[in-house]
Amino acid sequence: MWKRMSAAGAGLVLAVGGWVAAGHWTQGRIAACEQRSAVLSTLEVLNRQPDSVRPDSPAFGCDQDRIVAYASRQFHAATGPTVDRLSDRVAGDVDHAAVTAFYRQALEGDKWRILARKATPGPDAASLCARKELPFGTVYLDVSFPFAGSYEVTAADTTGAGARCA
Repeated sequence: MWKRMSAAGAGLVLAVGGWVAAGHWTQGRIAACEQRSAVLSTLEVLNRQPDSVRPDSPAFGCDQDRIVAYASRQFHAATGPTVDRLSDRVAGDVDHAAVTAFYRQALEGDKWRILARKATPGPDAASLCARKELPFGTVYLDVSFPFAGSYEVTAADTTGAGARCA
């Protein structure tokens, strides 16, 4: 009644079983990631901004390739950003120093730890980086200025999800 299985057949059974188990494990990790992103989306710092800017709708989710929870929001100068067609310049610029000072004060008041960072030039460099312990682990936050007239605040459960904080 019982037949012997070839080594190739046994290998196939093990491979399929491992693939199914890994799929369930990955789905569990993604579900947990999505729960963490929902928590990140409620961070008060994502709903605070200087008077001189207006917020976009917040975005949050789970980067399923890296299993990274994130929440972010972009803010734009209240008067822009727009391009003045006569001078071909961006109008409604955001004051980087004022925005950075605003968030530094807000983060310190909410018990975030401001991180020292190397000056990293370029559009992917963060101007301010911080971290805070939440019940599910460490959260990293960065404030960056990806293009003129705007800035972005990103919180994630790993470094490097938003702008570079190196």
